[in-house]
Amino acid sequence: MSKLKINKLTIMTSQGKEVELSLEEANELFVQLKELFGEKTVYIPSTPIIIDRYPRPWWTDPWITYTTSDSSVELVSENTGMTVKYSE
Repeated sequence: MSKLKINKLTIMTSQGKEVELSLEEANELFVQLKELFGEKTVYIPSTPIIIDRYPRPWWTDPWITYTTSDSSVELVSENTGMTVKYSE
């Protein structure tokens, strides 16, 4: 297996212009950008963060009651759109 050797870097701008940098120029650009923006540390949480769109309990929502053709009853929450269906 051969090692990969980078000799130049080509960047395309948003206007479609290609800028070709040597390895030394690319490294100098990296150092300048690091000085400009600083070092950023990204922390990835070990547990998922859950954002609750509906902080109120679901049972406090106003409900609309429908009776379907098969005589079952369907409740639809006005706020969340959650549906509960049951048969008698």
